[in-house]
Amino acid sequence: MYRARVVVADESEPARSGGFRAALAQVVVKLSGQRQVLDRSEVTSLLDAAANLVEEYRYHRLPATAAVPAADAVDAAAPPEGAAPLPPVPPELTLEVRFAAPTLDAELRRIGVPRWPAERRPVLLWLGGTDQERSALAPLARAALEERGVPLLEPLWDLQDTQALAASASALDPARVAEASRRYETAHWLLLEPQIAADAVRGRWQLGGTAAATGNEVAGEPRAWIEAAVNAAVDALASGQAYVPGGQVSVEELGIDGIATYDAYRAAIDALDALEMVRGIEVKALAAGRLTLRLQVDGAPGLLQRALAANPNFAEVTDVAAGAGRLYLWRGP
Repeated sequence: MYRARVVVADESEPARSGGFRAALAQVVVKLSGQRQVLDRSEVTSLLDAAANLVEEYRYHRLPATAAVPAADAVDAAAPPEGAAPLPPVPPELTLEVRFAAPTLDAELRRIGVPRWPAERRPVLLWLGGTDQERSALAPLARAALEERGVPLLEPLWDLQDTQALAASASALDPARVAEASRRYETAHWLLLEPQIAADAVRGRWQLGGTAAATGNEVAGEPRAWIEAAVNAAVDALASGQAYVPGGQVSVEELGIDGIATYDAYRAAIDALDALEMVRGIEVKALAAGRLTLRLQVDGAPGLLQRALAANPNFAEVTDVAAGAGRLYLWRGP
């Protein structure tokens, strides 16, 4: 969550400073879940001081590759007789930066930047088009989601999926996509359907599940379209889950079963303490393997429940008597 990789022109100090700024902008968007935070003057000042927040950086250079000839070339395997050979694509220099998490967290809290909890449920990604088109677009979508800090789940595209999505039209029906998504037991799915033409890429995207949104994008090439659609969908997904640290605070009680040893007790407390929205933990009781806690939580009620639902160490027990609070089973180490 605190790493980013950006393209730089060279290893000079000015290029490195610009790289630090671009990388911090990427991390701030990843942590907050909202691109518009970059428009705030306080965030602009923070980006200008990005070098002070860097914990580690390193350069990576991708090897040069052969240039790709035009798609309509008579012979794509070799240039025409007597023509100069195609020049190689120059290597691309990238700067990978890791920022100091505690210091950056403190700065974002100080200036009131919203926080999107890092415990995020995977998004199931559906891509329209042919198998060849999906193979070409999938890496672009993976990269765009990774840049926003969103875990990705991809469908199997097996017989069960193809039967569930079968339709006479070439476009995928969102209702069929929603039905096909049930087998994956994920909270959200994202459908991307770019239509690639000679002059532009147009198409729709739709976010489904517990959060819902839809939109249309137009771009000059597939990568730009994928990035625009993914960014718009992630903005919509994060908007209902972000909170302002130190703003609204609630008190929530919960029980955790399966606490049979001191190691399990310590691990469960540490797992809760690691959640960004948890501001304080009070142990009320520990008896018969059940740990009862009272937590001070930033954000609206339900934020902690969503965070625990995305944490594999906790499984909610649903058959709890009314008024007994939420109960979880500890499945951690």
